[in-house]
Amino acid sequence: MRYTAAAGWQPVESVTPETAIHSGLEFDFDVAAAGDGNMMFVYIDKTDSTGSIYDTAYAAASGWSAPQPLPFATPKIAVNPQIIADGLGRFVVVWREGLRIRADRFE
Repeated sequence: MRYTAAAGWQPVESVTPETAIHSGLEFDFDVAAAGDGNMMFVYIDKTDSTGSIYDTAYAAASGWSAPQPLPFATPKIAVNPQIIADGLGRFVVVWREGLRIRADRFE
């Protein structure tokens, strides 16, 4: 849900599509918003039994992108995704794989 001074509160939006691929087995959510209005959302999806970390981005000009697996996260092992935005509109995702903490940056 967003608020704009011109239009007030906007309707609630679904971040993940309600399809056979993404059907309610998503958990460990985190979201970060950049100062320019863009956002990024990460979560674990267990629908396909792998437990992959997915991300989806929100661009102020075009809305939410289609969810996609985080490219460097190992399915079944990657857990606890967290995300932060910096002041330049970039995002950093961190997660745990076994005893390691891993990170990736998105621009």
